[in-house]
Amino acid sequence: MGGISGNLINFIFTSSSKLPLGATKESVLKTLPSLGYFTEHQWTFPRSQDLRMIDQVLQLNNYTIELAIDELGMICEDFILVCYWAGKKFPCFAKHAFLGWIGSTSHYGACCSFNYHPNVRGSKEPFVANTYGMHGGLSVIGTGYPQASDGKSGALYSEGFMVGYDRRLIIPVQGANVISLSNKLMIHHPHDFAVEASPLTLIRLRKETFVNVLPTDSRCSEQVLALPQNQRDCIVGSDFNPPIANYRQPACTLQCLRNEVHRKCGCHPFHLPQPTDRGPGQRVRNCTVYDSMCFVENYYMFKRLKCNCLPSCSDVTYKTASIVSDFSAYNFSINPFYKETNLSDFEFIFHIFMSNQVVAANRRIVVVSWISLLSNLGGAFSLCLGISVLSLFEVLFFTAFRLRKMYYQRKQRKEQQIKLVAPFARLQRF
Repeated sequence: MGGISGNLINFIFTSSSKLPLGATKESVLKTLPSLGYFTEHQWTFPRSQDLRMIDQVLQLNNYTIELAIDELGMICEDFILVCYWAGKKFPCFAKHAFLGWIGSTSHYGACCSFNYHPNVRGSKEPFVANTYGMHGGLSVIGTGYPQASDGKSGALYSEGFMVGYDRRLIIPVQGANVISLSNKLMIHHPHDFAVEASPLTLIRLRKETFVNVLPTDSRCSEQVLALPQNQRDCIVGSDFNPPIANYRQPACTLQCLRNEVHRKCGCHPFHLPQPTDRGPGQRVRNCTVYDSMCFVENYYMFKRLKCNCLPSCSDVTYKTASIVSDFSAYNFSINPFYKETNLSDFEFIFHIFMSNQVVAANRRIVVVSWISLLSNLGGAFSLCLGISVLSLFEVLFFTAFRLRKMYYQRKQRKEQQIKLVAPFARLQRF
């Protein structure tokens, strides 16, 4: 996260840097924001000559797009200052299986993630806890000062966080970027790449934001799971061949978008995770800066892309509710958390928690089976018509039998009449 003030610029302005023919250091610096056209931070149409020039600069100096963006922006260590989990302070970037921030990406660009495990396979459960309430979740003090002071922060990055949760508790997962004076915070499952459908909360500088996570647990009964897929309108792992352990709708959406980008542009953009189910010979080349022209030209087509990704039959989804206040709690609270900050104009505080031990639960069941339908119809006929279903079938049988008998009797009478009339007709001819 951050502005254009990193080591790459320092390198460009050294005597050992290599520039393409006709390019100046000032023109390169002016066009560096072209690196952001794969994300949603650029709203002007790119010029092809600028993209080619940045491509040449990166190639001549052995920089990839990912490395260049890392050099241009703030690293997470500069962005995140103090971290508390369940009321206890912990090192924000300790090498811990769960309690630690890492660098990542999303459709907003470079991010910082907490308890984010996108490559986990099988039935391994993510980190869960039974704490709740404001002091039972994640509390973070961050700063936007470096990018707010360089005058170019909005070129590639924004200010903010994304956070995710998993069942029964708060589990912040995915970090975020920062835009102007607000931060993006997203809640999602620890195994999911943060997609646009993830709940989004804006965290503002000079404010303390309280984010309440509201999970909903959705399940299906055994009768629903026994139905064909087109009738139950959801997916289970056994629907695939071979079966998979954990189906995730966001993973399906990501794969759909990634395949469409590969098909349309012929390359893989830096901000999307690489597919793990392809062999070395099937990997798509990494996109260059010039390939972002294809991404911009097809931007709205990618946004309107319709993917046949049904929800999981067993899943937990999240909504958020937030409250924003000024830096005033330190006047009334004895919590040592507020002693960790000087409450400057460029700092921000956010708390992420679940306010209740219980969550909303949705259960899909089969309301009426064929047996229940016949039972209900029989009861309705008995109540409204005074007959049972068996009596109704007897009436229908009698009616059909009687009509058939009357038809044959009428047919026989007509045949007898024809036999009687025929002799009189021959006598009349003579």
